[in-house]
Amino acid sequence: MVVARGWRPSLVALAFAAASVGGVVALPSSSAATSVTIWPLGDSITYGSGVHPHRVPGGYRVQLVRALASRGIRVHFVGTMTTNPAAALTGAGQRHDGHPGWQTSEVLAHLAGWKVPPPDVVLVHLGTNDLRHGRASPAEAAVRLEQLLSALSSRFPQASLVVATIVPSGRAGQCDVTTSEYDGLVRELVRQQALMGRRVSLADAWSEFNYGPCTTRPGLLSRDAVHPSAAGYRLLGQAFAEVVAPLVESGRTLTP
Repeated sequence: MVVARGWRPSLVALAFAAASVGGVVALPSSSAATSVTIWPLGDSITYGSGVHPHRVPGGYRVQLVRALASRGIRVHFVGTMTTNPAAALTGAGQRHDGHPGWQTSEVLAHLAGWKVPPPDVVLVHLGTNDLRHGRASPAEAAVRLEQLLSALSSRFPQASLVVATIVPSGRAGQCDVTTSEYDGLVRELVRQQALMGRRVSLADAWSEFNYGPCTTRPGLLSRDAVHPSAAGYRLLGQAFAEVVAPLVESGRTLTP
């Protein structure tokens, strides 16, 4: 069920619910500023693409850093790429793994070979390219995501995985049925992963980009109706921040 925008649970509540079900043990809290190591993982939306060949420097990562900094949380990004930098990210680092055009299976195929320092948090936004042009059904894309989450949990068992429902595709005012179905499966997958004791939380970006059950809000997507606009990237960064911040502030996943 998709919850109407006016009364759905907050992203913060979803994060706490998933983390508590996953059995994450809280670390001692500190009044001092906290640093968190984050690995942004995904496709062109993690990279920060707009209407080809344009881009939004830093993508959602800029707003994520700003939102966490406002709560006294310092960010250090890790990853194998430094493309699409932004001046605002100099202190946090420019690293990420946003690979334009990649499907979830491609990320999984490269995962073992990537030399990435152990992150505190992995941000996952994947599935758009799986669904486009009929490459995979929503159910098939969800299976791929499940395989990736299992691999990430095995490689980084202490990391918290924050999985986003993907942003919708299509013109404002329309309902994108394909991403709607997939995002429902992502929500259920995150719930099941948490019940298995894994450190998995949901960032419900899809609902943030839509009115009610399934109507894309204007101004949040680029002209290609696939990638976020600058405003959309800020919203996506905020959606991630609202989940990451409670995890860090509660001491669930942090680097002192």
